[in-house]
Amino acid sequence: MLNPGRTECQNQMEAVVKKVKECIEDTMNETSMTSVMANRISWKTFDTLRKSAFELKPAKKRGAPEEKEPQAQPSHTDDSTDLHSEPPTKKCRRGSQENDIDIARLLVEARSWTPNDVINWSELGRRYGLTIPNGGQIIKQILQKYVESGKLLVGEKVVETKYTTYKVDATDTSKVVEASSCVFAHKIRLLDIRQKLLKKHEDLGLIRNKPDEYYDTLPTTELKLMLEALGENTEGMLDTELSMHLKTISRQRYLKVWHDHSSISGHGHLLVTVSCIYDPAFYYSPLEVPGVDVQSIVERPELHILGRSSSSLEDQASFNQCRLDCIKELAAPISTSTGVPVKDFLRFFHGDGPAQQYEAGNSVGGRYPCVGCGVESTSIHTLEHAFKCRTRTLQERQEFILNGNAWRNGGINIFEKLKVGQLRKELGTRGIPTKGMKKPEMEESFKSIRQGITNIPPLLQPNPTADLETIQLHRYEIAPCEPLHDLKGHFANIIDETEHLLSGNALNAFKQIKAAYLDKTTLRCSDYRRAMILMYLKLQEFNIDQAITEIFQTGVHISHLLYTHEYNRKPSAVLALHNTTFLHGLLCSQVFQKPVTMTTCKMFGRFFHSLTAHSPILFRIISTRSINTENEERIFGQAKAITKATSCNRPNEVITNILLRVQMEQAAHDVMDDRDESQVKKLSKAVGPRPNSVFSNALMVQFERISDFLLPGEGVWWKHVAQGVEFLDGEDEEMNTRIEPKLMHYRGQSLPDVELYLEQKWEECICSGITVPASSVKY
Repeated sequence: MLNPGRTECQNQMEAVVKKVKECIEDTMNETSMTSVMANRISWKTFDTLRKSAFELKPAKKRGAPEEKEPQAQPSHTDDSTDLHSEPPTKKCRRGSQENDIDIARLLVEARSWTPNDVINWSELGRRYGLTIPNGGQIIKQILQKYVESGKLLVGEKVVETKYTTYKVDATDTSKVVEASSCVFAHKIRLLDIRQKLLKKHEDLGLIRNKPDEYYDTLPTTELKLMLEALGENTEGMLDTELSMHLKTISRQRYLKVWHDHSSISGHGHLLVTVSCIYDPAFYYSPLEVPGVDVQSIVERPELHILGRSSSSLEDQASFNQCRLDCIKELAAPISTSTGVPVKDFLRFFHGDGPAQQYEAGNSVGGRYPCVGCGVESTSIHTLEHAFKCRTRTLQERQEFILNGNAWRNGGINIFEKLKVGQLRKELGTRGIPTKGMKKPEMEESFKSIRQGITNIPPLLQPNPTADLETIQLHRYEIAPCEPLHDLKGHFANIIDETEHLLSGNALNAFKQIKAAYLDKTTLRCSDYRRAMILMYLKLQEFNIDQAITEIFQTGVHISHLLYTHEYNRKPSAVLALHNTTFLHGLLCSQVFQKPVTMTTCKMFGRFFHSLTAHSPILFRIISTRSINTENEERIFGQAKAITKATSCNRPNEVITNILLRVQMEQAAHDVMDDRDESQVKKLSKAVGPRPNSVFSNALMVQFERISDFLLPGEGVWWKHVAQGVEFLDGEDEEMNTRIEPKLMHYRGQSLPDVELYLEQKWEECICSGITVPASSVKY
């Protein structure tokens, strides 16, 4: 083979240099784009910073004023060009417009600049035939490449919001003209989010991603151990069934959805996020990936829908169809890079009270505030009544609505302003006689059987008769407890009421802690959690009612349990949450019988009810940390800060700007801010380990809710003591985790399944003759 000639070598060298230069420029541009988009720098600010490198700065002066020639700053595009040298003999290689650039005349003008001159680079480029993009245009070009390649998702326009503005006529200032505009919401398809998260978690090495051969070659003993460790029942399964079952649950992923309203740029916006739920069957445990908080990483939310919307039911309803369209796509599995199929299920909705009530089609507040059960506000504070209320599923709500005729009329509030004839039909179809009843009596009777149901659940509004499995909602549940808002609201009520029960030095110390942690414009749940810990530690120093101190102690332990990771959710923790919330409820009922600063309905309202009645049942199938909305609330905070720092507040640009910058910030700062949680954990160490629960007085309904722990008999989970019953649920108790009951899991059980399971276990307790001290039980 002949050696290449000199010209060919030179061409190859120039090609290599050109490629390296392009690579360096692309890297510099991407770095600039990342620093701008991930650090909340506006395009105008970036353009100013970029130009500052090319501005002629005044020379330093020593002694008397002295004129010095301005020094040209180096250019990032052509560092060999000296503004004070002779015009080059060769043409500058600046693209397709190089023949139109008068370099000599441009250099002559440049030599005449003084340090105080302000140069308009865009105008200069136009005069000399050279297009000079500003900083914003450069960033836009790079962003366009990212969007086209799929690195950034801008979504599709889905819901149009029309609005009218008024302004003074430009030609006649005495007139006001009307202008109509529209803003589109943006939706990032759920399919794109699913694929993005799967690739991300696979690249991080967090998912199991095993081929068929792995499961086919596992021995039977190991298969049983693995399934039992995941809380699966292996009784009666054949070898092939064991292998198939493990393979199936290891390729199923579960999602949760959240939405809320807030003001951005002076207008209400709806934000919907989607995230995965940690499942040890699909993801590795922290023991298998040391030093990595797997649950926190996989449960980081992704922005799904963002659009301008008020909190009215009508505005929210406009998003129902586009949400449902994405959920239906869950029927199609996706695959990992190795071809392993992954089936996704929408499992939970989690959010604050109003969001829960909207998602369930429930009344907002009012007489029936709980979305989990039909408890009435007048009896919500009665534990024995609240504990007996059963969870209503989405299918039960659908069946109740379809049993009548009101839904056929369409609309949002289908049961609002019904006429006498319509009321008779609604009651008659549900087997309630109406003979001799007047309209007020029929309305009252209908309210009592509806138990808060006022609307068709939003995801069923496009087609109320749809089969839930067909539209991928057959496993969808609305979490009746959300730790962030429930703890914050309940702790705020406790602190406000306790202040009126203290006096002297105890009151002064209490007020000092309250001023230090709760005297803020914006209060977070972490502020209340820290205040509760410090107040508990401080109140122990004073001679006050022991019940008050125990309220703070049990509140701190409830907070700790509700923020427990999935890998720390053990049978002893389940029993502890049941007992601690029950004891806390009894103490609150005793101490705050007649609240001073609020009504009884508020003191023992939805926050109190969610924590005492629903959190232990929910905790049986899922770590309530997974239902926490702290990270989702942060995205709204991100959106507001991004808009304030970088947006021009044009309605059509606010949403796109947020979508792109939130994704860039998440990619650049991949670790969630957990400083608040770390501070709470440090303070919690001073409280000490959680002790065993001791009941001198208890309700029979409480024993029904922990019947599976009573069934093994005395000495396993409980024992008789002088004070009554002691449950071995403290942190220092070393219990054999293989002893019944086994942990339940959301992948196989729902909330109604838990309630049915406890009823069956209670029947077994009765048949087995399990007894507890009679003096400790109240019926």
